[in-house]
Amino acid sequence: MIKVSFKTFLDIIYDTISSSPTTLITIVVGIVFLISMILSIKRTKKMSTPLFICGWVFVLLFLILKYSSYLTTLLDNLINNIFMQIFFPNFAIYVIMIVVANIIFLGTILNSRSTGVDKILNLLFYIILIVLLIMILEQVTSNNINVYDKLTVYSDATLLVLIQCSTLFFTLWMIIILCKKIIRKIIKKSDDKVREKFVPKSSGVEVLKL
Repeated sequence: MIKVSFKTFLDIIYDTISSSPTTLITIVVGIVFLISMILSIKRTKKMSTPLFICGWVFVLLFLILKYSSYLTTLLDNLINNIFMQIFFPNFAIYVIMIVVANIIFLGTILNSRSTGVDKILNLLFYIILIVLLIMILEQVTSNNINVYDKLTVYSDATLLVLIQCSTLFFTLWMIIILCKKIIRKIIKKSDDKVREKFVPKSSGVEVLKL
């Protein structure tokens, strides 16, 4: 890894920006957009949704039109790397996965607003991951496997299968959690629209939040 001083760091950033017309234009447009958003927020006390969407669409179209060929290759490589990390995660990613599993589990148990379905589902996946973790640790200790050496780890068929099972269950768990959040947001939005339609504001009836 190359080490650079702070002055060299600033010089490289300055040279990169000044030598690229696209970068300069992007910075100017970004500043104009930022100022427009600040003025809009000060005037209306909230973010202007149309302005925000227009800015987002402009940036998205610019990236797609200018870097379409590279983005296609980048997306293909990203998808391949995601699948590689699911089936062949390194030690750091596996540790992060276990930490996240514990955070989600404890958050669900300690959160009084968590439903019974959430607790049962999260408990089920958490137990599966912990059981697989214990099996992995047993395999590592009994065969004296160096977990920092990826080649050694994935040379053991049993360990490979256990790790793949762990990552697949964890990925499935995260997908379920994400889908539940999206569905609940949609249902809540639909319920709010129904309440606004059938409960007039002038009726004096207080709309209770679910």
